[in-house]
Amino acid sequence: MPWQLEIHLIDVGQGDSTLLVADNGAGVRRSMLIDGGEAVYSTFVHDYIANTVGLAAVDHIVCTHYDQDHRGGLLALLQADDLTDLATEMGAAAAQEAVLGFNREEEIAGATAAADAVALGNFGGNAAGFVNAANNARNTTVGGETDLQAQNIGVIDGDLQGNPFGVASLVPNQNNRHRAAKAAGVQAANSILAGLGGAALRTAVTTAVFNSLRGGMPVRARFQTGNMFNATHVIDLGGVGVPGGWVGAINGNFTVHTNATAAPTVNRNRTSIPNLGDEVLWGSGPAAMVPPANAPEVYVVTRSGWAWQGLHNAFFQIPAAGIAGNNTSIGLVVRFNNFFYTTLGDMATNGEDPTMNAIMGNGLPNPAGGGGALALPPRVVSFKCSHHGAGTSTSQAYLNAANPRTALISTGFNHHHQHPAVALANRLHGQVSISSFYLTNCNFQTAVIAASMGNNQLTTVGNKSRVAGDNATPNSAAGRNRGDIRLRVYQAGSQAPVGNVARRYHMRYWDDDLAGGAGPRGVAIRF
Repeated sequence: MPWQLEIHLIDVGQGDSTLLVADNGAGVRRSMLIDGGEAVYSTFVHDYIANTVGLAAVDHIVCTHYDQDHRGGLLALLQADDLTDLATEMGAAAAQEAVLGFNREEEIAGATAAADAVALGNFGGNAAGFVNAANNARNTTVGGETDLQAQNIGVIDGDLQGNPFGVASLVPNQNNRHRAAKAAGVQAANSILAGLGGAALRTAVTTAVFNSLRGGMPVRARFQTGNMFNATHVIDLGGVGVPGGWVGAINGNFTVHTNATAAPTVNRNRTSIPNLGDEVLWGSGPAAMVPPANAPEVYVVTRSGWAWQGLHNAFFQIPAAGIAGNNTSIGLVVRFNNFFYTTLGDMATNGEDPTMNAIMGNGLPNPAGGGGALALPPRVVSFKCSHHGAGTSTSQAYLNAANPRTALISTGFNHHHQHPAVALANRLHGQVSISSFYLTNCNFQTAVIAASMGNNQLTTVGNKSRVAGDNATPNSAAGRNRGDIRLRVYQAGSQAPVGNVARRYHMRYWDDDLAGGAGPRGVAIRF
């Protein structure tokens, strides 16, 4: 089946978040989330991935660098996913045991004991422990107990079961554990009374456990993820400057009301400081493999202050120039046959320019092996402007070397930075090869960005800019039309020869839908 590539620029205000999805339409798919904006945008990123794109899981997360506007949303996602995992395991056990009760008292006692025992480590290979605790709790009831009495029976028998040998508690804090287990018991009985069973019962009880614990979580991590990130492979810059809680969240460790808590079935892998030149969409993580023929690929070209310079060539050390954090960014090249796209985090010109020259002058390493290089790119067709459209990035030399057709900018409302920079917007507007450039927001007047001047960007003569969404502030307001941008490439378009009408890709954003004439594919752009 033919492949397609989707690149989604998710509107996360003044931060960055990009989702890549490679799909052959026959069940083979790889996805990569690059950054997540600030913590406040974690729910927007999750909802976009789950509801707009429709993914059930994400294969890779890349944290390009540890600035709050890149990793904050990712950290909140991981913490939310960890809590979801714990609640799901406790909720499933409670639901399983609740239906074995002969009356409400037994339902509550059995479900409470099961959830409490799971939180003590009785799950997976030790699941017999929660079953035993629930049996004991049901047998302890004599009939006529109040809900509270049945709950107390449950936590007593759950605690008596204790930890399996050599297994640590998931929720060592007794207050947190008992509160969640009791919530599971009553919700299970109420749901059974309402006629729920099976998956609906498990969902209801899981939600009760989640809600019992969520108040002790960081405010931006208080949402259920459906365990989309349970087995996600994380790529980051290693331990230098790693923020608090980052490594713990990856490993399934988090806190509830400052108390240590753990997710039971998290199975994430972590790659720190990836190798320059490596293909990482297919070739990294626990499911690493050689990329399928004609599939999109992703290559690491910068990281930790170094830039790839071609096969067998020494790496280039990027000058810090007072912005060491930005110039340590993990930079990526997306290759889909003849279609190339770059995203370099917050890299400045002194790192971008030598990187782009290397991409255009040296074939990327062939992931199939043999030590050879792939064909040179005819051009970098599209790219995300580094550092949210700052004037210190995306130089004229960079544009000339890439010869792009479109540019994407993740920008937002910030009085101090006022992105995008006027100089950068002018460079994009004046670049002959660029047919259009797309922005998630633009809240400051710039002469070449029609929407910022109060003009209709779809009818202004000579306008190349496309501000997506309603451009409203505050950016995180509920109900607004967000400035998400989607780029889609089909295999036929990625392989068509130069000059062929099929050699094209598609850009879509909210205004396309509003205009009514673009259809589901958006605007077609030839390259």
